[in-house]
Amino acid sequence: NDFKCPFDDDGNLLPRERLSKPRWQEELNILYVAMTRVQRLLQLPDEVAELLQRIGRRQPQADSEARRDEHLANIRRGDKARWKLFENATEDISFSVTVATVPFPRGPDGNILALDDAIEPQVALQEITTALLRFHPDKFLARYGSLMGPEEQRAGSRLRQRLAEVARALIQMRKDYSLVQDPGSPPPNECPICLSQVGPFNGSALLYTRCCKKQKLCADCSERLRG
Repeated sequence: NDFKCPFDDDGNLLPRERLSKPRWQEELNILYVAMTRVQRLLQLPDEVAELLQRIGRRQPQADSEARRDEHLANIRRGDKARWKLFENATEDISFSVTVATVPFPRGPDGNILALDDAIEPQVALQEITTALLRFHPDKFLARYGSLMGPEEQRAGSRLRQRLAEVARALIQMRKDYSLVQDPGSPPPNECPICLSQVGPFNGSALLYTRCCKKQKLCADCSERLRG
């Protein structure tokens, strides 16, 4: 069975914004081809039967799709204008870059850039790459670090954690727009919360979480979680 059901780790159906992207459209096409090639009796695995039932309950109406497209377009226009204003503001060396003053993208879950379904995958990947160069913590600090206070520059600061959240959402979008199934693993010394690379490459400087000892975080993020 080559088909991968679009459920998250908790068994929930992935959001509509992710299912509409090329990777999951390809998976659904595999399921469609498999079902239409059946010559006698179609016996669906329980997981696939559950998927079809859930998708059937989620079928959108034409008017709701039109409202969604307009809503996404409004978000894109607004985010573009907000970022331009931010760039202009940062030309003033007295401007303070904080988690409250950064215009983070406001797209829905699974589509943080609010991209239209009609966009060509290659164009979408270019948009995602541009956003990653803008919001990845390392890239952002290299460009705007001089306008950030010491507290905001700390690895576990609210700003760096928010930047990391956006970067992870963008990386997930890049996966969903790509048909490559194994995009690679993060470095062993990368904190999964703020995406900072800390200490030796083997990750020995990261600290295990107290709750389950399964996740390793940088000292700042670990302290913030405990606090």
